[in-house]
Amino acid sequence: MNIVRFNEPFESAIRAHVSKEQERLLLYTHWKTAPLFQYQTTMDKEKHLIHADLLATNMRLESAPWPYETFRLAVDQTSTGWVEDGKQHGSGRYIANYIVMRRHEQINFLGHIIRLYDETVEGSIVARKYSPLIISVADAYTTIDNAEEYTFQTATFAGGRWLKTDSNYLVQGLMDSLAGFILDSMIPTNHIAEVRPNEPGRSVEWVKARTHFTLITHGHPANKKSVREGTRIEANPADELKRMAGNRKGHYKTLKHPRYRFALNEKRFADKPKGTIYVKPCWCGPKEWQDAGGKQIYRILEPIE
Repeated sequence: MNIVRFNEPFESAIRAHVSKEQERLLLYTHWKTAPLFQYQTTMDKEKHLIHADLLATNMRLESAPWPYETFRLAVDQTSTGWVEDGKQHGSGRYIANYIVMRRHEQINFLGHIIRLYDETVEGSIVARKYSPLIISVADAYTTIDNAEEYTFQTATFAGGRWLKTDSNYLVQGLMDSLAGFILDSMIPTNHIAEVRPNEPGRSVEWVKARTHFTLITHGHPANKKSVREGTRIEANPADELKRMAGNRKGHYKTLKHPRYRFALNEKRFADKPKGTIYVKPCWCGPKEWQDAGGKQIYRILEPIE
């Protein structure tokens, strides 16, 4: 992800609006400095999040807790794919950048598709010809019957102009990746961290232009009480989900003081003793540390209630 040039394709698409249908692009007035998230995931994880957290609970993505009402997002997803009719499908990498905004409980975003699964040499040549390929999705909301189906307006920007084409299959991929990120950010054992370059002497504007955000799992090696502020930490993202050292998991706690004897529990705690509360998992390690090479500084953000 090129943080400094992240906005450029979107700027060209927004400048090219020529009709009333595209005037909705002007909604994106304060997006250039919106929080930018770098999100690495897998197709298997995305599917699990959607089926376990979205479909199973009938949650509506447009009304779910978002990290911010307007944000930028860079998704880099990998997949080993599957075999069908003796051929490999859905393997490789899927890369897309977003500007996302929620307005009146409806989802609006511009999705810049950089790379699709099963990329071929011929396909990459065509992609470069029409680059940047940007999909506009406006006023999206969940259908009544299915939390994975959406009603929306869409248009495609390709080859330097807006086109009226059927891009629903591309929209579905963008919606799934966006849903995966939002659901992942909601998991209590994940934390939002600010990542900024460790280059003393640079101007505030220079540092801000190169600052982004990411999700840090509870199993990150920095999440230990023994780790000091500013320590250099080497982390392997593949191991974070396996390693839970220094964890402080969420748990139930019953308040014993007599004043809580007649307390009313929340409905979800109805089967537990009076005075039961849920203690959220918290970050035990330092709020700030460096990566192994000392090139970047990570800072855990306090949760916003």
